[in-house]
Amino acid sequence: MTALLAGAAVTGCGGGKGGGNGGDPPVTTSPPVTVSPPLSPGPAGTTTEPAPPGTSATQDQGSLPARLVGDWKSEGGNALIFYRFRRDGTFSNASVLNQQRASGVFEFIIDVSGTAETDGGTLTLRVTSGTHTRKDPDAPSGDYTRPARRETETYAWSVSGSVLTMRDDSSGNTITYDRQ
Repeated sequence: MTALLAGAAVTGCGGGKGGGNGGDPPVTTSPPVTVSPPLSPGPAGTTTEPAPPGTSATQDQGSLPARLVGDWKSEGGNALIFYRFRRDGTFSNASVLNQQRASGVFEFIIDVSGTAETDGGTLTLRVTSGTHTRKDPDAPSGDYTRPARRETETYAWSVSGSVLTMRDDSSGNTITYDRQ
């Protein structure tokens, strides 16, 4: 999902977590979406750390904390990442990486949904459906839309004001999102 897109923005479409599509040619792109330093407490008076395990952040099973619920967007360089987290513990992710080429616009699109749960500072996303699409004007015979892998990703997360920060536990990439 996002790790794949962030990895694609950094290393090429075959290089991100969950990528493994084998036939994806490497691409060179602009810097990735808003990358921040590791999570750290914010200025005095702001809430940046999630609640500890067993508190309101881990409300009734199948629900998400109110501060996470809603629409979040990050954009920068050639990438746009959008998340929608619902109170019932589900999420949707739509991400697009575009690159202008002489022959047209290269696109890599992620459109997935699944379940989300929090445990203190950990956000776990489990993809249950969706697609990954590649459109390459330089190699249109390799274009595809494939079912997304049913994968699980974990993130360290926090919300400070209207900013969501998610750090991928496996890659260490940190992306910030603005509440919409």
